[in-house]
Amino acid sequence: MARRFPKMPLELPRDAVEHVGCQVGVATSELAQYDFTSRTAKRYRSEIRDLTGWHECTGTDMVKLTSWLVDEIWHDERREEPIRAELLRPMRVERIEPPPADQLSAVIRSAVHQAEERAIGEVIARLEGAARCTRRLDALVFTDPASDHCCGPLSGEKQGPAPWNRAPHQQRPPIAQTLE
Repeated sequence: MARRFPKMPLELPRDAVEHVGCQVGVATSELAQYDFTSRTAKRYRSEIRDLTGWHECTGTDMVKLTSWLVDEIWHDERREEPIRAELLRPMRVERIEPPPADQLSAVIRSAVHQAEERAIGEVIARLEGAARCTRRLDALVFTDPASDHCCGPLSGEKQGPAPWNRAPHQQRPPIAQTLE
């Protein structure tokens, strides 16, 4: 459960409401009378934040947390729940009240997308830096699937130029032809 102020009574665990109600001597049905959206409720939340040192999550906080999250997860994780747990940790340290679940999910999706873009960029940079590697990958991709062997032509078979040895004007065979 994210540590933030509830926006409506349904967000509060029933057991917790009953426990606190017993401690202060108030029936749990009284909670239904409390207006969570009133100015008074907002002022109470603000006063409690001030006393405890917490603050609401701002747009700047969201950008910083997204950037931090990208740096943390870009090579490891893509599942939302472990990422959410990872994101809530620095929010507790910085005393930032987590935003609603839908906003938190948007931050996570954005961070995962940016992390994937970073990983793809790194792979592309590595491949571009190794021209020999790209030629070898082309050789693997554009092999003749009709042949049963992988070590060269059988005796008497005619072999065309390897894909990396083709003249620039020679076209690669269309994929449909290579798959037939």
